[in-house]
Order: sequence, then structure tokens, then C-alpha cells
Amino acid sequence: MVRNLSEAGARLRIAASVPLPKSFQLILRCHEVEVAWRRGREVDVRFVGNIDLSDVTNASVRLLRLLWAEIAGRAAGIRTAEYE
Repeated sequence: MVRNLSEAGARLRIAASVPLPKSFQLILRCHEVEVAWRRGREVDVRFVGNIDLSDVTNASVRLLRLLWAEIAGRAAGIRTAEYE
């Protein structure tokens, strides 16, 4: 859950048991993020770069697009085989 969002970063609330790497990709606004701090279930992240979802030469972007299509397909009840 996004608790706070600014141009510089976001505060997220996650399940206490969720392992969290030092950096990860946040699809919310398609930014590369870095963990600033974590206290229990509260996580504060800062944006370190924009992710261009049109860059299909980037393996991470291809994975994000596939995941996004999968989630959208589930929400719409549509299979996403065409994106694989």
C-alpha cells in the first residue's frame, strides 16, 4: 500500500514477512527506487530513475511489461499468451 507519494519517493506499507531487497522496481509510476529506510511494515523509498516502458531492448522492462499485461489480463479475464 502506498502511504505517501512525492516527486522524490514514496512510503509503502508491506506485510511484515515480505523480504525486501535494497533496490527494486515499483510499477506505480515506473521509477527505479531505492530503500531509504524501513521500520517494521513501513518502508520509505526514493526515486532514483525513470523507467521507459517502451524500451523493449531492456530485459527488466520486458519483464515489467509482461507482468503488467498479466495483471491487466487477469483483471479483464483475458489470457496474456500474446505477450509471451
